[in-house]
Amino acid sequence: PVRGEETGGGDASIANLPEQSALAAAALQLCGPGATTAVHPTRVVVITPYAAQAVGLRTALRTAGLPDIRVTTVDAMQGSEADVILLSTVRSGSRGWGFLHDKRRLNVALSRARELLVVFTHPRSLTELSVGGLIAARADQRPDWTALRRSLCSGTGHGTMEGHHDDDSS
Repeated sequence: PVRGEETGGGDASIANLPEQSALAAAALQLCGPGATTAVHPTRVVVITPYAAQAVGLRTALRTAGLPDIRVTTVDAMQGSEADVILLSTVRSGSRGWGFLHDKRRLNVALSRARELLVVFTHPRSLTELSVGGLIAARADQRPDWTALRRSLCSGTGHGTMEGHHDDDSS
């Protein structure tokens, strides 16, 4: 969970700066040059429901040295998948839950990952939303990034760590 508040709103899209920072830090642990067995950035896609958050996440990832990680909106991701999805929900509940109440869009967001889904969300979403309880019940609050990288790099998953490839056998 990330204790950040969204900014913007009204007619403008919204963003959550602390969530951007937390996601970029996690992406570095997963894909960065310091990782013993790094996940190739082309296997990772960051999705968020808000355009302003997507812009901020692109900047944060570029600043972290990870410009090859794709950042897109939930709506643009419909019909696509990726090995690893980092989902930024943006909302803290202080001004409503927005997209987190839209079951269709939330289904798209939560079902795009082939191997790993990491959800960046405010702790209130885990207690105040019915879907939050489902996520929390199945989540490791503090992922073991070394074990995750090792699992993704073991060759037992989809693709390879050197880059994404389509598995025609599925």
